[in-house]
Amino acid sequence: MPPVILFNKEWRIGSDDFVFSAVLEVLLRVGSTVTLGLILGFHMQELAQLECMGKEYRYTTGYLIVALVLQILCAVNLCLLGKSSSQGRMFDPGVPHPRRHVSTHLYVNCALTAAEFVITACGTYFVIKDFLKCSAEDSFRFAVVFVIVIIILTYLLLAIKFICVVTAFKPFSKKIASTGESEREPLSKELRLKNESMLTYRGLRCLMPWSNDEGTLEAFKEISLMLAKTFHDDEMVPSDIVAGLLLLHYKHSLAKDSKKNNIQPILSRDVDLSADIEELKYFYKYSLAAYGCWWYIIDAPCAHSCALGAYMHWCPCFPCMRDQRQIVEGDSCFNMNLAAAKALLNTNEDEFIIFDNRNKIQEVPYFVAVDHEKKCIVISIRGTLSIADMFTDLRAESCALSSGFPEDVAIDPKLQGHKGMVHAARYIYSRLHGLPVSDEDRKKERQDRVNILSLTLAEFQNYSIVVTGHSLGAGTASILSFILREKYK
Repeated sequence: MPPVILFNKEWRIGSDDFVFSAVLEVLLRVGSTVTLGLILGFHMQELAQLECMGKEYRYTTGYLIVALVLQILCAVNLCLLGKSSSQGRMFDPGVPHPRRHVSTHLYVNCALTAAEFVITACGTYFVIKDFLKCSAEDSFRFAVVFVIVIIILTYLLLAIKFICVVTAFKPFSKKIASTGESEREPLSKELRLKNESMLTYRGLRCLMPWSNDEGTLEAFKEISLMLAKTFHDDEMVPSDIVAGLLLLHYKHSLAKDSKKNNIQPILSRDVDLSADIEELKYFYKYSLAAYGCWWYIIDAPCAHSCALGAYMHWCPCFPCMRDQRQIVEGDSCFNMNLAAAKALLNTNEDEFIIFDNRNKIQEVPYFVAVDHEKKCIVISIRGTLSIADMFTDLRAESCALSSGFPEDVAIDPKLQGHKGMVHAARYIYSRLHGLPVSDEDRKKERQDRVNILSLTLAEFQNYSIVVTGHSLGAGTASILSFILREKYK
């Protein structure tokens, strides 16, 4: 979808993206118009009840009248904007273009929004002065209080519109001449891509300003470059990607529900998968347990909130009450995530080898537990639950599976994987085998690093290793299981 053009610049929004937003804002404007009309009526009745009225009262009345007129004008313009935005097809080559008036209505909307901000700022001053002048009166002025509430809601609406404008602004887009053709660009395409990548990088740094390690900064740069390349296309806006994903989902839903699906099964019907499905069901609870307390509480807020207390450590922050085995890393003071895992698995703490809830970009939480029923050591990896996990998902370039792993693990260098998941698998592998992960780990002596997995396998001989996870954890678990199979085969 070609982007909308305002002030001779291309924006990150298409001309057909204003239908739903216009309808929503029209409903808000209509509700605000009715409310302002009622408040104005009650406000006029105060003239006969109070003796403190002065010029401030007249100013407040004037503000209400002007605000009421502005609400009506905004509602009419938004109706016209929504109608113009809904005309034609997604890619309409018609001349004149059926959505050619969208830019005109947006200019009018900008002017009305600026006027609304000025009027609201003046009205704030008038209403406060009016309220203070009659503060000594015995009767409470409900009308003025309602006006203050309307003013606060107006500021909130203006703030939301400002955020939308900043988000849709494309600072390095090519300039468009008044004739509709591109002018000679002052910046080359490569330079504009570089500038957009740097701007995106700074935005990501603002989301996680506390992350300054080398790996995180490298991930930010790669994610920024990927996003810049994705949205750098002059003929594509973010809503196109959303529409494409919705169409794919709709297509897959139809294919799933269709009775005419002639896709042949990969496995023969004679193969019995019941045992495998039972295994999946059994170990899926470990994948859920890795999510910790929030997943457990959301599943049944009242019942699970009460049940969680029976599994919690109430004073582990104090040295005298701390578990000397040090199996928990990065959990809350009361070990709530470990408590939720124990509740979900219906087990005790003795069966947990390590519960590591530390979370950074490409460093995902995980835990290791012993399942005596299945005679296996379970490594469960958490899925996407934080901003750091989201950035790990976004690092979607491919890289070699052997990247960063020790040389004693023989992996075909031609094998590729999701870069964020490969690094997450390498992080867990290093933690389990006592390899340095951070600068703090590198300062430790080699004998102080604990090879957790080797010690566990030595203690529980003839136990197999099961790696499980959900979402991001599932992808990381697949890569980690491939690495561990090569090491312990």
